[in-house]
Amino acid sequence: MKKGLTLIEGMVVILIFGFLFSAILTVLTTSDRSWRIGQNKLTAQQEARKAMDIIVKALRKSKPDWVTISTEDYPSCNKSFDKILIYEAVLNEATGELTPGPWTVFKVNPDDCTQLRKLSQADAGWAVIASAMDSMAFYGGDCVSCGCDFSKPECLNCKTISDNCPLVKVDIKTKKEQEFNLSSYVTIRNYNISSSQVPEPLPEGVF
Repeated sequence: MKKGLTLIEGMVVILIFGFLFSAILTVLTTSDRSWRIGQNKLTAQQEARKAMDIIVKALRKSKPDWVTISTEDYPSCNKSFDKILIYEAVLNEATGELTPGPWTVFKVNPDDCTQLRKLSQADAGWAVIASAMDSMAFYGGDCVSCGCDFSKPECLNCKTISDNCPLVKVDIKTKKEQEFNLSSYVTIRNYNISSSQVPEPLPEGVF
């Protein structure tokens, strides 16, 4: 004669299966969260690198005195961020002189401080080139206390670029799940090349 499970045995089986299911669910949830954190971190890093490449490319095509660095306060996030204006240097083959070409501005979105935006002269509007931004800073090296030596702490307050120091340090920091810092030193190629041309002023409110 076959016997069925008693009530206690049935409850023990259910309890065991419950523990097993909870353990499996915990493992799956943890794995999914780790995967999402990894993906978010990877996306933020890729965007930061892409933004850095765009900024570096624009800087290299410019001229030291056609690059302007400024700092702006953002009340929406209680922070200050650097912004940069870059005019492309175009060679006039007829005169052999550099002329100011299209301008590009890089600055943080005042409505969302996690977004780095870009606006070029030919663009219809601002384009977001990086998100998860925590900070962005630009440094020149042509200050008396700095002397184009970026190892000096004084250079952290220097925003001046000239033919004497056509070097710009770009710092981008993202913070999504985990902090990520990216730095680059950019030499502006068209230094010590004279030009009588002066860049046209930007439309009001752009920079």
